[in-house]
This record gives sequence, C-alpha cells and structure tokens, in this order.
Amino acid sequence: MIKTTTKQTAFGSLLLLICFLNIPLLKAQMVGPNAYIKGTSVEIGIAGLGGFEGCPTGASPPLAGMHFRSGNPFFGFVSNPQVNAWATFDGDFFTPGSPENGWGVEVGSTTGIVAGNNCSYLNQINGSITSWSQTFSCISSDWEGDLTSGTNLHFKINYFLKQTDLFYTTTVSITNNTGATIPELYYYRNLDPDNNQPISGDFTTQNTIVAQPFSGLCNTAHVKATSNLPASQPMSYFGLAGTGANWRAFYGGFANRDGSNMWTGTGFTQAVGSTMFVDGAIGLAYRIQNLAPGATETIKFVCILDDLAAAQAVANTTYLTYPGSATAPPAACTPYTDTAKICQGVPATIGVTGPNIASYNWSWSPSTGLSSSTGATVSANPATTTTYTVTGTPTNSCFNPISFPIVVYVTPSPTVVPEPNISVCAGAVVPLNTFTSTPAGATFTWSNSNPAIG
Repeated sequence: MIKTTTKQTAFGSLLLLICFLNIPLLKAQMVGPNAYIKGTSVEIGIAGLGGFEGCPTGASPPLAGMHFRSGNPFFGFVSNPQVNAWATFDGDFFTPGSPENGWGVEVGSTTGIVAGNNCSYLNQINGSITSWSQTFSCISSDWEGDLTSGTNLHFKINYFLKQTDLFYTTTVSITNNTGATIPELYYYRNLDPDNNQPISGDFTTQNTIVAQPFSGLCNTAHVKATSNLPASQPMSYFGLAGTGANWRAFYGGFANRDGSNMWTGTGFTQAVGSTMFVDGAIGLAYRIQNLAPGATETIKFVCILDDLAAAQAVANTTYLTYPGSATAPPAACTPYTDTAKICQGVPATIGVTGPNIASYNWSWSPSTGLSSSTGATVSANPATTTTYTVTGTPTNSCFNPISFPIVVYVTPSPTVVPEPNISVCAGAVVPLNTFTSTPAGATFTWSNSNPAIG
C-alpha cells in the first residue's frame, strides 16, 4: 500500500531516524563473530564460537572504555560494585589462569552422550551469535547452536543485562529435535572463579553453598565465591543462582564435564552452609525429564557480581503476565509501565509468574474492578483505565518483598453504525462496505446465519 496518513508518515520517519542512529551502536557491540555487553557497572565478553563468556580479544578487541584485565587473551566479565566510575573494579573473574568457564549437557546418565563448550578450549556444540540488541536500558545477545552427535538438540542462549544492574541473566532454551522423548537430560554451568587475581596474585576463593531447593524453604540453588584480597578493596563477590526444584548448586573439581554427577552431587559438595577456601570450580546443574519430540525447555539463572545484589537478582526471575506481555519489552528496561489493553466490559487475566510464586502471599491494590484482591492471578474488568499494584510478601526469610505496577487500559467498546436498508435485484452483489463504528477504527467480522445467502 502506497497511501499513508500524515501521522503514519511522521512515525515512519521517526522510526527510520532511530534505526539510523542505532547503527553505529549495534556495530560497536558486535565485533567480528563475537559480542560485548557494556553496562554501567558490569562488562561481559561473549565468544561466538561457543556461546560462553570469554571473548577472544585478538579477533575482537574490547570496545573503547571497557576494562580488560587478564593475562590471557580473553575478556570474560568484570564489575564495578564500588560504583566509583571504575576507579577500582573486580575481575576478570575467570580468565587470568586456566580459563575454565562454560556449559554443557549430558543426555541421560548412561548413554555416553556428553558435550560442552568452554573457554578452556572445548567446542563440541557448533553455533554462533545470532543477534545483539538494546531496548532502552537493557542489552541482550543471543547465541544459537546444535548438538547433532548421537542426538539432535538445539540450543538458544540469551545474555541479558539491565545497564545499571550488578547481575546479569542467562536464559537457556533446549529443543528436542529427535523423534523420541528424552527421559533425562542434564544442563550444567561450570566456572573456576579467580575474582581479583590480576591485582592480588591469589587464585583461591572462599566457595560457599548458600541455598538449595531440597534444603529449607528457599527453592533456590545458590553458590558464591568471595575474596578479601587485595585488602585495599572491598570483598569481591561472584555468585550463580537458579530458582526452582530442578536446580542444584555445587562446588568442587575443576574442569567438570559430567552433568549428572554435578546434579546428584557425586564427587561434589552441595550441603547448604558448606564452605572451602580453594582454587576450584563452582557451578549449577539442572535436570530436565521426559522432553518430548519438538518440545523446548527454557531455564534461567543469574550471575551475581555484588553480594548486596543477590536478593534482587533472584527476584528478577518473577515477572508480570497479561494479554500482550509475550511480545512486550521487559518493563524494567523501559520508561513505561506494563500495560494490558482491554475492551470495556471484557475482562482480562493479569498475574505474576515465575518459579518462586508460591513463596509469596500476593495482594492487589486497588481492588476495584478485580475478581479478587489476593492471589498470583486475577481477572481485571475496571470501568475506566486503572493502575494496579501487585505486592508479594514473602512467606519465609529467603526473599525480600517485591511489587509490580500494571496499567489496565480500557478502550470503549465500539458501537456499530449499520448501513440503511437497501433493495437489490436477485443475483446482484450487495455492497456491504460502508459500515462504520463509534469510536472509529473497529474491525468487522461477518457471520451468515442463512445458507441461502452467498
């Protein structure tokens, strides 16, 4: 269609301008086959070959203003929890020594199908970075690859950082492209933390199991590595946390590659409160059961780079759902509030979702137009546009209170203005094309109750 309204043309020009202005930024973040994510206080390098942190700096030099610090040619991740414009900072967290950092899978525990990608020169799952984007204050990069040796699995890994946060989120989607159900599959994330070795000379860290889903009420697997060296800086912190019953946290070993053993704890430490001062690995493992042909399992965990950010990072796995939320950018990234649009008199289901929903008592305010003022999910049918707040009060000490605002935007239901009665000859075409609505802009759907009418 060539014809457009003035409003559409103006918007199109604005969109073109925004895209044009973003071109240099997009090119700056994708350096060859690799990518960088540069936040205010966290910087990450991603290797295109394997989808792990550890961007090869020879092929893809760090961006101007980034803080590369390692004896090896890899940019993993660094942080500035002191929030002092990088006058002092922590990291690189794993690249100074043997750059042990990566992920992998094991199909069952007896099939012998084990594969992984690791900065320590392991690449068994082929793939590449497929996208990089910035939505307002959030930066995201996707890697996709396939394991076709002995099985057929597709992986999509998303790295997500809100620009000012001191944690980032990794979302992993695993699709079964075989023709049979996979009874058991283990995903793992393994890393040897070096924290501040480049400025302390010390590779050891205090590794501690903070929480496990099978112990207590937290329903979270959380392991951390800390170091008090050098004494001139505050304690450096790196943590991994995943929420849900299928996660396990561990420490022990070094170049760990057996996902089922990491999950069961065979040869590793998993007891909550256990701690050891060691130059050794920490990690997470996740078990997937009965993955059907064509099915996808999506899991999410956080990498935490400040002890004070841990609670916020874990709460980051909870989010709002409402009509249209699947395609909406995360509200935390934008200057806008989550908004559900409804027609007047037509209710919509709104709610919160995530692996820790049962660990909170949920309340909604105001209650006007809601089916209930409590519960994780409610039906909303206000007479006029209303901003609601849903608040989660934790039922145990594992979590902090959280709240989300959401706008339910009410559009008046249209009134159809029909054509006047008309007379036509038998066999003639009836021109039913002048229907209008109040307000204008309604879409019409036709139904015919008389089969004699064509």
